Amino acid sequence: MKNRITLFCLLAFLCFIPNAVAQCTTATNGLFPATTYTPNCSGNYETLTSQSYTGEYSNVNVIANKQYSFSSSVTNDYITVTNATGTVVYASGTQPVIWDSGSTTGVIRYYLHSNASCASEQVERSRYIRCADASNCVPPSNLAVSNITSNSCKMTWTAASPVPSSNYDIYIVTTDSAPNANSTPTLFSTTNLTTSISLNVAAGTTYYYWIRSNCGATTGAWISGGNFTTPSTLACNGAIYGLYPDATFTPACTGSTEQIVADAYAVEYSNVNVLSNKQYTFRSSVSTDFITITNATGTAVLASGLTPLTWLSGTNSGVVRYHLNANSSCGTQNSNRVRSITCATIASCNVPTQLFYDGLTSTTNNIAWTAPNPVPSNGYIYCYSTINDPFSASTITGTATDTFAVLSNLSPNTTYYFWVKSNCGVTQTDWVSGGSFTTFPASGCNEPTQLFYDGLTSTTNNIAWTAPNPVPSNGYIYCYSTINDPFSASAITGTATDTFAVLTNLSPNTTYYFWVKSNCGTTQTDWVSGGSFTTYPASGCNEPTQLFYDGLTSTSNNIAWTAPNPVPSNGYIYCYSTVNDPFSASAITGTATDTFAVLTNLSPNTTYYFWVKSNCGATQTDWVSGGSFSTQTLAIDTFSMDKVKLYPNPVNDVLNISLDKEITGVSIYNLLGQEVLSKSINSNETSIDVADLTTGTYLIKATSNNEVKTLKIVKQ
Repeated sequence: MKNRITLFCLLAFLCFIPNAVAQCTTATNGLFPATTYTPNCSGNYETLTSQSYTGEYSNVNVIANKQYSFSSSVTNDYITVTNATGTVVYASGTQPVIWDSGSTTGVIRYYLHSNASCASEQVERSRYIRCADASNCVPPSNLAVSNITSNSCKMTWTAASPVPSSNYDIYIVTTDSAPNANSTPTLFSTTNLTTSISLNVAAGTTYYYWIRSNCGATTGAWISGGNFTTPSTLACNGAIYGLYPDATFTPACTGSTEQIVADAYAVEYSNVNVLSNKQYTFRSSVSTDFITITNATGTAVLASGLTPLTWLSGTNSGVVRYHLNANSSCGTQNSNRVRSITCATIASCNVPTQLFYDGLTSTTNNIAWTAPNPVPSNGYIYCYSTINDPFSASTITGTATDTFAVLSNLSPNTTYYFWVKSNCGVTQTDWVSGGSFTTFPASGCNEPTQLFYDGLTSTTNNIAWTAPNPVPSNGYIYCYSTINDPFSASAITGTATDTFAVLTNLSPNTTYYFWVKSNCGTTQTDWVSGGSFTTYPASGCNEPTQLFYDGLTSTSNNIAWTAPNPVPSNGYIYCYSTVNDPFSASAITGTATDTFAVLTNLSPNTTYYFWVKSNCGATQTDWVSGGSFSTQTLAIDTFSMDKVKLYPNPVNDVLNISLDKEITGVSIYNLLGQEVLSKSINSNETSIDVADLTTGTYLIKATSNNEVKTLKIVKQ
């Protein structure tokens, strides 16, 4: 039992108790012990009293430039240190409380309470004090955080000099509240020689952090490192084992597999320096490992999946993170595995061109396209939909190894859109649109489609169309007029059982409109418009028509056109340019006596415009535009047009064709798209008898090892 007398105030005017200024400066149990205590400042804890109550205070004599530690034998006790009159608080908190005296000397008060609510109780406990030299504990410097992932980071600093005798205290919290001398560290370095520590943190969180030296008897000042924010949780973008190895790995990009490290853990990451437009394959020796590739800060996932993971860098270059996990649940495993990478050049993957359709019925259609160069290794992917979006939920897809596909089970009287793209294995091109088509009604009398004309002169023209399904029982009715109305009084009509008609006795230099409809006997369809055409002048210099191109590669293209009537005496002048103006300074011109020209030395992946005009000697026509084309991405042209030889052209009886490698087949089509002759060759050259063909223009398709090239001939 304490050997002392406790006085209680019975009357307010007999006792005076100072007002509390803050942090528990009341003392209902008064001063104890009565004498002022003077520590010996040896650096060791000293017992001030073993009979202390809470709700009382002691007087302590202090000197300048010392660090004092105040503590109690009861863990939850609350301590407040003030000046000699209790009016100024120097330090407070749950024990132990550390205070640097600075310039303060003389008596201070050492208050003790049961808790932060300033409770008091008459239960004995020991009261301690320690005094040490505050100037010997130098703080570290250059505190920084790096290797930040969604669940880990690395904290580093420069060691204090002299090195602290114990370790370093670290204080890391999610609020910007600086610690004081009495704040409890959140973690410690394992040794006083350590200048880095790996931390586990929460995703998407901002942290504030400080460090101080711990010299055993004293502690140094807290040094702020600022703050950092961890990335949000994505597809396994954390790394509780941090970065390994420390050095960034730069693949040689030879196409061979390169080992980064043979003792990798899951979960950790490596930094890899990547180049744009390369194909990277990331591998682990454990087949169930899950790989995630992120940007350099771990804030965006570039690719993820089970090993091996293939990623096309595209426009990305510089450092990426190569995360390794034990499974797709971001599992952890600290057993060794080999982490490796392969970097290779991406093969060219070019889009198909010239999409069209043929053979439309009420429930089917054939779509086709021209192969790019090089031909895609895995063929093509096509899709079609009633919505003009290849990514819509209703889209139906299919694959093809040839340059056509048959669409079936279509709905009658419905508009469809279709697209095709090249499939080069690990890469695919963008979708190329083929436009739209509308299926025929389910039954009844259906309209003809795809009206066009050919063989225009000053007084004649040929019009043609595609038959509907079913073919109308009584053929077709056509009409033409100089007025854009099939019911005008001037309209001239005729009938046809085939899908073409020859218009004669036309007026020179006159615009005509034409229409066709199906005749099913008791019923007829509405008129279908074929648009208009303008006959050539009776004489003079007339423009070429129907300009087109074929055989496009990365550096060459063939342009062609239909001759006017009369044929110009001095042939034709053509020009092409990257600017849509035949008079631009960059325009390149040439001459031709036939109705085609070969453009060479073009730049890959470049858009060109082209024009042709007739040269009649003393006069020339205006330029006629053929539109534009874009050359393919640079690739080896294994079957260019200049290697195919057709002669003679024009031809009367026998057409000769040759190539510097084996030709597997040749097919001849009229301008209505109908095959009129086909022949298997399997030789470098052959002769074809075309004597039975009628006079006109034909298209020749030559095939060699799945490559097809189309050329134009004239049969006399």
